Amino acid sequence: MAARAAPGGAWRLWVGAREVDEDECDRLRTFAAEMIFAHRRPVPVVAGSMARAFPAATGLSICFVLADMAAEIARTWEPKDPYERALPRALFEASALLAADLFALQESGAERATGRDLVTFWGAGDGYFLG
Repeated sequence: MAARAAPGGAWRLWVGAREVDEDECDRLRTFAAEMIFAHRRPVPVVAGSMARAFPAATGLSICFVLADMAAEIARTWEPKDPYERALPRALFEASALLAADLFALQESGAERATGRDLVTFWGAGDGYFLG
């Protein structure tokens, strides 16, 4: 991933040759934040809900948002209770497990797995993210 200046001087995030859809990441982040902070849902359930609610989102976008939220919370938050203390680790763990599932999907031929692909994959497996 790299940040590059776009025409007009605005910075954009790039993964390889593909520009990251920042609007998609913002929508995913808002959705996840609401589930985590307003509803205090378990992080694996949040990840699965993100895939269901955003079936066209790339799995890597979901993975990135989870990892980025974990890093931001670890850097800037003062946890108030055990749930908040556990959030960074739970988000990093979910991101890592999601990355493993994305690798499995890639190895089976899915080059750019989406939320829809993940839900199908999880439905045929252990269902950890489906709650």
